[in-house]
Amino acid sequence: MCTTVSEAETAIQLRDHSMDAVLHFERFDNQDLQYKVVIRHQPVIIARRDHPRIDGDTASKQKIMQEKLVRVAGTHGSSAVMAEDNEVFKFIARKTAMIVPSAMAQMAVVARSDLLAITSLQIARPFLQSFALKVLPNPWNIEPIHAFMVWHRTAEGDAGGAWFRSKLHEAVRSLLQESECGGQRNRRAFNPVALIAMAAFSNP
Repeated sequence: MCTTVSEAETAIQLRDHSMDAVLHFERFDNQDLQYKVVIRHQPVIIARRDHPRIDGDTASKQKIMQEKLVRVAGTHGSSAVMAEDNEVFKFIARKTAMIVPSAMAQMAVVARSDLLAITSLQIARPFLQSFALKVLPNPWNIEPIHAFMVWHRTAEGDAGGAWFRSKLHEAVRSLLQESECGGQRNRRAFNPVALIAMAAFSNP
């Protein structure tokens, strides 16, 4: 399952085996937990194609930092971005003009305004054509955005748990490949968390 509960509560639920595994965008500082990367996305900048101040498919860091952002509520992205002395963290904190509940909403706002989004190509790809968006290279050396599968070390020897984790990973990879094809059929795959949740429920 996906989790939005606290690190401590998640660790307890995994330890007590009330959950077999969770998926999360950050590594917990807990030596009893095991991890596997299931999603690795490189951040990019998304703008509308006819943005009045950003011509073409590239933009300097200085030009991007003059713009304002829309971001998805609760997303943390790369651990490097979360360092408070980081230039990107300061930019996001200072320039966020709108917070929306989903990546689809984020792409819709970008399409209808001058706001930019920092996200991944995999998340944005299904919307690039229908929303008339363009991808700009990220001008910062940001670490990739990771999503981790997390389980308790006591589940390492459990055959059923190992089977579930392998099937979950396979399902996530399959759904990510579908999302990269774009199109109306794959609109559901706009968000890694949504992908993970669907993967969890698409395997018995």
